[in-house]
Amino acid sequence: MNEIKRIFTDDIENSQYEIIDIAELPRKAIDLIVEYGKTHGIKTLDSLQIACALKEKDYTFVTSYKNLMKILKRLDIDFANPED
Repeated sequence: MNEIKRIFTDDIENSQYEIIDIAELPRKAIDLIVEYGKTHGIKTLDSLQIACALKEKDYTFVTSYKNLMKILKRLDIDFANPED
């Protein structure tokens, strides 16, 4: 286990991962559930993923969930459907 921790720490120090501040994400996720929960059927994890995508727009969101794609399109978030 110590070896795993050391490798992970080394990866962080060598910029293998991007660390982002997630403090505001739960509030944004709640807002997304309130706005799209009933109409698009999104749940907690969906809303957290969308909140992350809104914060970090340099990535492509990958999903095959049709309702999620509708929300991503409305929010102008780049996405890809692996089934296409």
